[in-house]
This record gives sequence, structure tokens and C-alpha cells, in this order.
Amino acid sequence: MMMTSANSSPGNSRTVQSNQVDTHPHLLTILQRRKGRAFSAPIKKHTKEAFYSLLPRLEHTDRLILDAGCGTGYSSIQLARRFPSHTVIGIDRSMHRLERGRQHQLLKQAMIPEMTLPDNVHFLRADCIDFWRLSHEEGLHFDRLYLLYPNPYPKKKHVQRRWHAHPVFP
Repeated sequence: MMMTSANSSPGNSRTVQSNQVDTHPHLLTILQRRKGRAFSAPIKKHTKEAFYSLLPRLEHTDRLILDAGCGTGYSSIQLARRFPSHTVIGIDRSMHRLERGRQHQLLKQAMIPEMTLPDNVHFLRADCIDFWRLSHEEGLHFDRLYLLYPNPYPKKKHVQRRWHAHPVFP
């Protein structure tokens, strides 16, 4: 059975199709096997640079929201408008998606000047796994964590590539 969800995203995401309709039957086994083991892959240089360039901008706030895998940043902008007292950090591994979102935002601002980018949103090209590890090391606490994008690994056999089955997620 192939499960499909309708495309309701203004970010023009493609339709998601999956052969999994419920919780993966091996998820608990995977998580138990990884419990207590440290994830020790090297942190990517571009993520480390992006993370440490962001820290000075966070010195005067402790109200943080993370939009992991933000794509073009549409969701991050909406979160920043919804939570004006928080700093929203939108991260995505694709510079192309982030740049496409930036170009779209500039075009919107040119047509509708009051649609400026909120001051409380920051975008980074970064690997989520490495960003989470660095955040943990630095003691950053997020009031909210959003994973809004469609599952990039919808096939049942790819369960270990998904965030909730990754060893760093806890």
C-alpha cells in the first residue's frame, strides 16, 4: 500500500509517498540498541562555523525556537511572527533551498513593503545532527523544536535515516 499526503505547503514541496502507514515495527528495538551509546562522528566544518557565528547573536536571549530542516525558511518566518518574544533559528542542510527562500522573501518585500523579514529569525546552512550536538555541548535550551518538513526518507526500509531513529536525537 502506498500512502500519499496532499501538498498543502506554500513552499512547493513535492508530494510525500510512503509504504509505511504506522509506527515502524522495529523502532523500539533500534532505540534500545542505541541507548547509552555516544554518537561520535566528526562534526562538519561548515556546521561548526555556522553555529559559532550564531552564538554572539544569542547572547541577550534565552527564549529560543529551532526549526530543523526549514527548507526555504517559510516556516521559520511564520514561527518568528507567531512568537515575537523568541529568537527563531531556521537550519537546513541545503544552501540552495535557503537561497531560494531568501530570493522569494526579497521579491515579496519589493512588492509588499510591510512583509519584511522579522528581526527575530536567523537562518543557517547546517547539518541538524551536528547542530544539535553543538547546542547540547554549549548548553543551549530550546523552548520549542519543530520538524515540519515531509519525511525525506519515507520508505519503511530507511527508518534508521529518520530523525526519531537517529542515535543523536535523544
